[in-house]
Amino acid sequence: MLNPPEFSDVPRRPGAAIAILVTYYFLLLPVLVSYARLIHTIVTNPGYVPRGQQWEPLESQEKHHRHGRQHNRKPVGEKLRGSASSAALNGSLQPRVQDFWLKDVYICNYDGRPPFCSTCLNFKPDRTHHCSEVDRCVRKMDHFCPWVGGIVSETSVKFFIQFCFYAALFCTNTLVFMTYFYAERRRKTGFLDVHWILALAFAAMFLLFSAGMFASTFQLAAINSTTVENLSRKIKVWYLAVYMPRPEEAIRRVETHGKTALRTITYPRPAEEQQILLQQSGSIPAQASTTANHSQAGLPIRTFAILETPAGFNPWDCGALQNIKEVMGNNLLDWFLPVKHSPCTNHSSDESMFRLGPQVERLKEESGLVPPRHQLKGNRPTHRKKRRRKSRVLSDEQQTKGRGHTSEDRSLP
Repeated sequence: MLNPPEFSDVPRRPGAAIAILVTYYFLLLPVLVSYARLIHTIVTNPGYVPRGQQWEPLESQEKHHRHGRQHNRKPVGEKLRGSASSAALNGSLQPRVQDFWLKDVYICNYDGRPPFCSTCLNFKPDRTHHCSEVDRCVRKMDHFCPWVGGIVSETSVKFFIQFCFYAALFCTNTLVFMTYFYAERRRKTGFLDVHWILALAFAAMFLLFSAGMFASTFQLAAINSTTVENLSRKIKVWYLAVYMPRPEEAIRRVETHGKTALRTITYPRPAEEQQILLQQSGSIPAQASTTANHSQAGLPIRTFAILETPAGFNPWDCGALQNIKEVMGNNLLDWFLPVKHSPCTNHSSDESMFRLGPQVERLKEESGLVPPRHQLKGNRPTHRKKRRRKSRVLSDEQQTKGRGHTSEDRSLP
C-alpha cells in the first residue's frame, strides 16, 4: 500500500498504510511489555510458600535411601514424610509465628489448626494451594499456564490479566484490518491466498483464547476468587479462627444470647506438650522443638474462636470494585501499566493475610462473638437524633408561644 509494484493490482494508499503500521506497533508494544513483566515475575517472584524446617533433612534422607535402595524408594520417602507430617499436625513442630496465629483471623481446619501440607512439611497460609506441577505450595494460586511456563498466582495475576487484555486488542486490530482488505481485494480481483486465510484463522483463534482468558480471570478477580477456589466456591465451607481479646467476656455473651457454644484454641502450644509429642514421634530431632520454643519465648498467648461459615461463603468478598482494586491497583493508571504489584500481595495487616469482607463481621455478630452494631449505636445517639430532638423542642415552644399570643389577642376589646 505504501509502494506497491507496478504490476500489482493493489492501489496506492500511503495514508491508510501509515495508520495501520502505527496502530499495529502501538498495540504490539504493551503486549510485549506486559508479557515480559509477566515472565519476569513468574521467574523471580512466583509466590511460593517456604518449605518447612524439616523438609531439607528429610529430603536428604530420601535421597540417601534412594541412592542406596532404588527398589525401596517410595515406601521410605512416604514413611519419613508421614511421620513428620503427623508430628507437625499434633503440635510437635511449632509453625512460624508470622504465618497465621499473630493475625486476628486466619483460615483453619475444624480443630483450629491451619491446613498442613505433607509434601512441603509446613502449615499453609490463607488461600494457599499445593501445585503438583512445581511441587510447591503457592499463595493464592490461580492456575499453571504453559504459555508462560509457570504459576499464575497473587504476584502475577495482574500482569496476566493485562497481557490477555492487550493481546485481545492486538488480535482484534489484526483481524479487522486483514478481513477488510482481504474481502476488498477478493471482491475486485477474485484473489485467493492460503497464507491470508491462515493468518485470519490464527488471529481469530488467538483472539478467542486471549479474550476468553481475560474475561474469565477478570470476572474471578471481581468476586475475589481464583480458578482453583472457584471449583468448589458454591459448596465450600470455611472454618475461621477469630481472635478473642477477652475470651471470658465473649463466652459469657454467647451463653447469655443462647448461641451455640464456641470452640476455641490457644496459641502458642505448651512446650511440655511439644516435648512429649516429639518423644512419641521419634523421627524429628529434638533440636527443632527446642529452637522453636526459644524463638517463641515471650510471645503473647492468644485465644481464638473457631467459626463455621455457611456453604458458598466468601470471606474475602469486599464488593466488585474493591475486589478489582485488590488485584489491579488502587488507581486507574495501575490498571493499565504493568509496573506495580497487586495490593493483595501485601500481607502486613494485623487483621488477616488478605483483606476481609463485611460478611465476616456479620458472622461474628450472628455467632455472638461481638455485640450487634445496632446495640452499639443505640447506646450512643447520633448527632442527627440530637438535632431532631432539639428541633422538636423548639417547635413545641413556638407552638406554645403562638397559642399564648392568640389567647391574649382574643381577650383584647
